[in-house]
This record gives sequence, C-alpha cells and structure tokens, in this order.
Amino acid sequence: MDDALELIGRAFGQAGLHAALGMELVSLDANGCKVRVSLDERHLNLARSVHGGVVASLVDTAIGLAFVPTLIPPAGMATPTTSLTVEFVAPIRAGAKELAATARVVRAGKHTGFGEAEVVCDGTLVAKALGTVAMVPFRSG
Repeated sequence: MDDALELIGRAFGQAGLHAALGMELVSLDANGCKVRVSLDERHLNLARSVHGGVVASLVDTAIGLAFVPTLIPPAGMATPTTSLTVEFVAPIRAGAKELAATARVVRAGKHTGFGEAEVVCDGTLVAKALGTVAMVPFRSG
C-alpha cells in the first residue's frame, strides 16, 4: 500500500491536468485525500471569478484518490468517476489565493464507491460534492 501511495505522490504533479491547473497532493491516507491549488489568472473565467471547472476538477481528483487506500491490491487499479455532483455555495472571486478540496470515502463496495468532498477557498466553504467511482483494473493507453 505504501508503495502505491508513494508512486501516486511522485506522479501526481506530472499528470497533464494536474500540472496544467497547478494541483498539489497535500495528503492521502485511510482518512481521505486533500488536494490544493494556488489560484492565479489561468483559473479565472470571463467574469473574473474562478471557473467552476477548476472546482469540479479538484473534487473529481480528490474523491477518486480518496479510494486508493481501499483498493486491494492498490497497484494496477483505477477509480474513474461515473457520477459527480458539485453544489457551489459561494463565489470565488479574482484575488482568492488558495482552493483546497478534502474528500472522504462514504462507502467502498467491490466495484463501486461513493465519496464526498468539501472545497474551501481561503478558509471559506465554497462547494460541496458527491461522487461515484468505478473500481476497475488500470489500463494504460
């Protein structure tokens, strides 16, 4: 298990979307996952607020990764999202500094898992999310 978590930690920032958005893996253990991003101009939409897709990508990543410690064996498994609902509860305006998603597993079955996440921006709750993932063998390419 520790090897799989270490591998994810090393590879995380190099993944295409994670790198493009500047995501950082803060923590990943049996209690859940925390992912953060330092906000800048690239995260803003035309209205000068943080694009909702940034928030959705952050929670999608955090919820999916929260299941890694539940996978047996963790290596060679993937958790693609099959459903994601994001409720935005406050706007994220230009000038905001940090966005962080904290996710936890609600229930992990043999083939399907249910997770939830909260997103905080500079100390203020801005979104809540529910996600469903499939637990499948990883296939590259």
